[in-house]
Amino acid sequence: MRRLLLPLLLLTSAAAHAAELKAPDEANLDSKVTVEVVGDVDARAFVSIVAPDAAEGSYDSYEYTSQPRLQIRTPASAGDYEVRLLDAQSPYPTLARRPIRIVQP
Repeated sequence: MRRLLLPLLLLTSAAAHAAELKAPDEANLDSKVTVEVVGDVDARAFVSIVAPDAAEGSYDSYEYTSQPRLQIRTPASAGDYEVRLLDAQSPYPTLARRPIRIVQP
C-alpha cells in the first residue's frame, strides 16, 4: 500500500501546480487578446498563438509570462488556432494549451 501512496501523492502534487491558460474562445483577427496564465511558471516562459497542427516548440508572436495577465496579438488570418504556454528552455515544450477561433471582425 505504501508503494502506491508515494506515486499517487507525487502525481497529485504535479497536477495541483500544472499551469492553465484562460483566454476567450473567440477573438478578432489581427488584434490583441488578453490571456491569463494560472499556476507556477517561469517568468521566461511565453505564450503564443499557433495553428493546432503546429509542431511542438513552434511559436509565432509571443509574450513572456512575467505578469499573469498579458496581451498577445492574434494571427492575421481567420481560423482555428491554439493558445500555447511554452517552457522557457529549448526545445520549448508546451506546458498548457487551449483552442481559440480567430474571426473576421
